[in-house]
Amino acid sequence: TFTIQSRCRSTFQDVNRLPPANKGKFVRIKYVTMLKGAQIPTFIFFCNLPQWVKEPYRRYLENKIRENWDFHGTPINIFMREK
Repeated sequence: TFTIQSRCRSTFQDVNRLPPANKGKFVRIKYVTMLKGAQIPTFIFFCNLPQWVKEPYRRYLENKIRENWDFHGTPINIFMREK
């Protein structure tokens, strides 16, 4: 689940579903941050292999964000960056 900390920074503690392995390696999300002052809520996920995160897992993350916080009907930007 997602946990929001005081400076608009989130950490990933208990992910219910890990992204599928690619070539025997798993994508590990280190932490998540939300851009401050963006017109559209924008989340940046820092992970070890961002190029291997596919669209179905991005939709899963977006749905989890919508489920845990009140972003229903709001567009959300999700970016993956290497840590």
